[in-house]
Amino acid sequence: MRKLSVIALSVLALTGCKVGLDTEVNLSDILAQEHKIVQGNLNIEVTSCSTSGDSRQESKSLIEAKQKIPTIFKNAEFVECYRKDFDSFAHFTIPIDVGSAQDPINQQNTDVYIYSNKKQKIIAELKLTDALIGRINKAKKDLSSMKFNFSVKIHRTKEPINVKALGVFMTSDKGKITPMVYEDFEWSKSKYATFKLSDVAVNSLLTKGKHPLLLEVDYFEKNK
Repeated sequence: MRKLSVIALSVLALTGCKVGLDTEVNLSDILAQEHKIVQGNLNIEVTSCSTSGDSRQESKSLIEAKQKIPTIFKNAEFVECYRKDFDSFAHFTIPIDVGSAQDPINQQNTDVYIYSNKKQKIIAELKLTDALIGRINKAKKDLSSMKFNFSVKIHRTKEPINVKALGVFMTSDKGKITPMVYEDFEWSKSKYATFKLSDVAVNSLLTKGKHPLLLEVDYFEKNK
């Protein structure tokens, strides 16, 4: 439950680069004052894993990815290159910090955070550091187009919880997909749910560096 994968960007000569983030984490860890580092899986689309003449020889785009990704994401480590359907991806791992933003204990210096803030009535928020946003914007200049998607799979606590979801598509543990623009719901049946950011939410995340996934139902009353 500590997986995070990001189909990410780089300063590479690529077009139509697929960019995404998906993570799996316990809600109890997001709410905890004691922070944890979870392993992230970082993936970037490459033209191919190997050259056409020799499958044992790495392609130019893979070599470039292995050189450039660590300059964008701190502590990124290459794992493998794989093919999925008709696309190829270079797989890296990165550290992700998870925990409460209020009086945090052992909070780590990472590029990506998933945190809560009880005082602000934030149950789960995805955050990218300003430094990472800056490196992303710099990388955009070398890419003609990028398609981002971000999703977070959260395992809820044993107790039911009432939450407000913003700008996401929620997939239950039964596979049912529900669009949630600004929705309150009682999370009591599904042991876990996946929250995929809408295009508007993705733009907000990449512009502001953060996007709230789940809020307390009276969040907007308190923050008027």
